[in-house]
Amino acid sequence: MKIAVVQGSFKELGGAEYLILWKSRELISRGHSVTIITCDVAKHVLDEYKEINFKITNIGFTKNKLVWFLSIFKISKWIKNFDIVNTHNPPTNLIIYFTKIWTKLWRKNFPKIVWYCHEPPANWYGSGIKNVDDYIKNHWAGFNRRYFFLKFGYLLDRIAVQKTDLILTNSKSTKKFVDYCYKEKKIKSYVCYPGVPEHRFTASTKTSFSGYILSVGRMIYHKGYDKLIKALVYLKEKNEKIVVKVVGSGNELEKIKKMAKEHKVNNYIKFLGYVSDKELTKLYRNSNLVILLSMDEPFGLVIMEAMLNKKVFIAHNSGGPSEVITDKENGLLLKNLEPKTIGDTIVKYYKSKPQLSRIGKTAYKYSIKSFTIKYFVDRFLSLLNKKCKVK
Repeated sequence: MKIAVVQGSFKELGGAEYLILWKSRELISRGHSVTIITCDVAKHVLDEYKEINFKITNIGFTKNKLVWFLSIFKISKWIKNFDIVNTHNPPTNLIIYFTKIWTKLWRKNFPKIVWYCHEPPANWYGSGIKNVDDYIKNHWAGFNRRYFFLKFGYLLDRIAVQKTDLILTNSKSTKKFVDYCYKEKKIKSYVCYPGVPEHRFTASTKTSFSGYILSVGRMIYHKGYDKLIKALVYLKEKNEKIVVKVVGSGNELEKIKKMAKEHKVNNYIKFLGYVSDKELTKLYRNSNLVILLSMDEPFGLVIMEAMLNKKVFIAHNSGGPSEVITDKENGLLLKNLEPKTIGDTIVKYYKSKPQLSRIGKTAYKYSIKSFTIKYFVDRFLSLLNKKCKVK
C-alpha cells in the first residue's frame, strides 16, 4: 500500500508528530510505502527517521495564508499513484480537499482520504464538547469582520469533512466530540487508539525511583503547566521537597519559565527542552510519578509511555485519560485541578514506593496488551481494509 501522510510541521514534535513518525516507520517495516508531506522538518528528525521519504511544501503555516493554495499543484502530482492520503491536524484536511477538486478536473482517480483526528480544530469548535455550541454561536453566527477568514475556514472545513472517506479518532472522547461537531453532516467516526514503539519503554522487571516527577508535552497553555506551577507553590508552602522535570518545547516555553520564576518555584522545576528518545526513556524509567494537568485531554501518548515504563500517571478525570486509567489501580485520576488536590495527591504517592510499584506493574500489564505501536498499526490497517477496501 502507498500512503501519503500530510501534517503541518515537524519542526517541533508533539504527540501527533511522534505518532505519525512511529506509524510511518512501522508501516515501512511491514512493506508499505510512506511519504510525509509537510512544511518543514527538524534536522534531528531527518537524521533519526532516514527511512521515511519527506516532501516539503507550504501547507498553510506561513504568514501569507493564501500561498498554500499553490501547494495543491505539487501535492496533486506527488500523490498520483497513492492508495491513501492520511491527513492529521488542520489545515491539512482543507489542502487535500482543494487538491482533490483540482485533480478531479483532469484525472478521474484520487486516493482515499483518511483523517486521523487528534481533536477537532480548536479555532473552529472551541476546546471541548461542553462549550462547542456556545463557541460556534459566539464566533460564527451572523457577520463578524474580525472572524471573517476564520469563519470561511470553518465553512470549508465542514465541506471538506463530508468529502473524507474515513475518519479515525484517538479516543472515545474525541469520537464523541467529532460526531457532535459534525452531527448535522451525519459524519461517523471510528476509534483507533494510538500506540507507543518499543524503544520508548523497557520490559525490565526492575523499577527505579530517583525522586522526581516527570512531565512531558508541548509547551503550550492548555497542557496545564500553569496549574503545575500553582501546585508547586502549594507544596512549597507545606515545605515539601519536590522536583519536577519538564520535557518538551513550544512557543510558550519562556512564558512558562517566567511564571515559575515569578512564583518563586524555579528551584522546584527543571525545563529540559527537547531530549532524545534514549534520554526520555531513561527519564521515564527513573521517575517516581508522571503528570499531565490538561483538562479534557483528547488522549495523551505520554499516558501510554508512562504505563509501559511501569510508572504511575496522574491526570484529570476527563477525556482520554478517564478511558484508560482506573483510579488507584493503573494510575491516578484527579477530581479537579485545584493546587491542593494536585499537591495532596503528589504527597500521598510521591515517596510510597510499594504503592508506586504496585500501580506501575498493573499499568504495564494493561497497556502492553493494546497500546504498543504494533497494535495501533494493526487497528489502522484493519479499518482501512474494512472501510476503504484497501490492503
